[in-house]
Amino acid sequence: VHPSASVGDGSIIEENVVIGPFAQFGSNAYVVKNAQIGAFCVISYNVHIGQNSVLEPGCFVGHDTFIDKGVHLGEASSVGPYSIIGKDVQIGDFAEIRDHVELGKSVVVAPGVCIESGTMVPKDGVVETSNCN
Repeated sequence: VHPSASVGDGSIIEENVVIGPFAQFGSNAYVVKNAQIGAFCVISYNVHIGQNSVLEPGCFVGHDTFIDKGVHLGEASSVGPYSIIGKDVQIGDFAEIRDHVELGKSVVVAPGVCIESGTMVPKDGVVETSNCN
């Protein structure tokens, strides 16, 4: 954990987790072993980040969100609150995943794509175009 990072009360960071400079965690975040959190990421409260997941610099994860293991969240991308991101999902740089979104196992979201609130993408789906208003 970088000395400039801040971790909220009640948060649990397991072994071999790398947290970059100026990353911020809200309360009750849970980060499973071998995850990597990039510089300047903001992780809200009640967020679960799974084993071997990689969150690139500048990302944002909204409160009450579950990120499964093996997820890759691209640089400056965001996941809104109350979302569920399945195992091995790949989210491109600068993508915007709004609130209450569910991405099934192995979904791929192209860089810069916006996924509207309440969207469900089934496993192995590929999202190449935005559906945001």
